[in-house]
Amino acid sequence: MNNRTNLEYTKFKVLELELHSEFEIIRDGEFVLTHYATSDVKSSLCFVENEGYAIKASKNENISVIITTPELGVHIDSNKGLILTEKPKRLFFEIHNQLSKPYSFDKKETLIAKSADIASTAIIGDGVIIGERTKVGEYTVIEDGSIIGDDVLIENHVTIGGRGMHNTKIDNTFFHVLDLGNVIIKDKAEILSQAVIQKPYFYHSTIIGKETRISVGCNIGHGCLVGDRCLIAGHSIIAGYCKIGKDVWIGPNCTITHMINIDDYSNVLLGSVLIEDLKKSEIVSGNFALDHAKKLKSYIREKREKK
Repeated sequence: MNNRTNLEYTKFKVLELELHSEFEIIRDGEFVLTHYATSDVKSSLCFVENEGYAIKASKNENISVIITTPELGVHIDSNKGLILTEKPKRLFFEIHNQLSKPYSFDKKETLIAKSADIASTAIIGDGVIIGERTKVGEYTVIEDGSIIGDDVLIENHVTIGGRGMHNTKIDNTFFHVLDLGNVIIKDKAEILSQAVIQKPYFYHSTIIGKETRISVGCNIGHGCLVGDRCLIAGHSIIAGYCKIGKDVWIGPNCTITHMINIDDYSNVLLGSVLIEDLKKSEIVSGNFALDHAKKLKSYIREKREKK
């Protein structure tokens, strides 16, 4: 059990899967899920198509098997499983899609606490768990495998576990990628109307922390980890695989790009577009978002110069 998820892992070998791509297994190895070269889940399989990521994946203790080209194979640590192919990305996602059956939530039992209040128009998928005293509003959709804690408020027209946009092109054609992950909403969180919490396509969880508030119309991207007691104001968009610490404030209409890390107690102010990581207690604003105090001083200086 990984600390990111309540999912149960199964070990695989590439030789056990039915694949169409041509490849050569140089060193066999076991893995439990597909992921990026930066994976923080033990026993991950990844693909790399440039030298920088080949080196990064080799140094990552969580990566057990790497798919890459014959040219890049020389950069791969000898302790890693190694698969060589001319099209690493295609083979990687073929393997990913093969994992859909053992990791499917279809027909798994849904468990809803007796004290939970579920609207009659809500749609609850397979393998869903909903805790004590949790309220689910009208026309809300909770997709397969979602895990909702105790005392959670999910208002009307919310989607928990929606599919994210997969920009996966191979040979200039979109490759259909299956979604294997789920969403975990921890105790006392609130998800307000029209919000969407996306599930990851890798087999782990998008997580919303305890007592965190997600306001109206927000979109939380696939694979995001949002800490405890965060406030994410209306219509903000957080792209996939962002990590947000505890007690973070994200103002209305903010946009945060893919794979950003925001440390504890940071503030992203009204309408900001964030493209860089934030350290603990940083306050930023603007498009692109910069240190708020410095930005304010610069603004005041410009106003004075115009007089």
